[in-house]
Amino acid sequence: MRKRSLIIYVIVVVLCFGLPKAEAYIYFNDGQTHNIDYITTEGVFVRDDASDNATTVNLLSGGEVRDLVPKDNSIITVSGGLIADSLVAEGNSNITFSSGSIGDKLYAFDSSNVIVSGGSIGDEINSYGGLITVSGGSIGTSLIAGLNCADRGHLIIEGSNFAIDGVPVGYGELHSVLGDVWSMEPDRRLTGTLLSGDQIDNVFYINEGSSITLIPEPATLLLLGLGAVMLRKKR
Repeated sequence: MRKRSLIIYVIVVVLCFGLPKAEAYIYFNDGQTHNIDYITTEGVFVRDDASDNATTVNLLSGGEVRDLVPKDNSIITVSGGLIADSLVAEGNSNITFSSGSIGDKLYAFDSSNVIVSGGSIGDEINSYGGLITVSGGSIGTSLIAGLNCADRGHLIIEGSNFAIDGVPVGYGELHSVLGDVWSMEPDRRLTGTLLSGDQIDNVFYINEGSSITLIPEPATLLLLGLGAVMLRKKR
C-alpha cells in the first residue's frame, strides 16, 4: 500500500452547551520533513511510528498553527511564525525554538527535550518530566507568568547576574522549598540576564524531585575557571 505523505484527521468535539464546535488537526506521521510557512486555524500533531526516520516539522516565518503537539521521536524546529495556543512536547520528541511566538504556554512531558534560544512565550514554561534549556527569548508579560517544574522535570537556564527575590545567587541547582507539589510552594522570582542578552524576570515553582539549574554564560564560566587556576597556583 502506498504511503501518503500527509494524513489529516478531523476530530470533532461536541460541547454540552451552545452550538457544536469542530476542532480539526493536521496529523504528520510519515518519517518525512514538512515545512509550515502558511496559516491554518488547525492544530498540528506530529508522531513518529510510521517509519524508521524521524518525522520532522519546521515552523517557518509566515506560518501559523493553533497548537503544536510533537510525540514519539519526532523533531520540531520553530524558527519563525506563530503557535497561537501552546506547544506541548511529549514522548522523546526534540524541539528547537529559536524565533517566533507561542501565544500561551510551553510544556515538556515525558522524556522530551526542548531548547529555547529566542522568540517569545506568552505565559509559562512548564517542565513535567521533560528537559527544557533556556538561553534566550522572553517569557510572559504578566506578573504571574512563570517557570514550573514538576514530575521530575528539569529546567536549565544559561546566563548571568541571577537573583532570587532581589538577592544575588550563585550557579547550581534550585530545589523545592517545602518538598511539596509546586502549587503549594511559596512565590519566588528569578531575575537575570540570559546568554542572548534577553532579561528573565519570572515567578518560579519547583515540585519535589524536580530542579532548575542556573548555568553561567561561557565568558563567566571562563573567568570562574581562570580564578580556580590562579587559586591553585597561589596555594
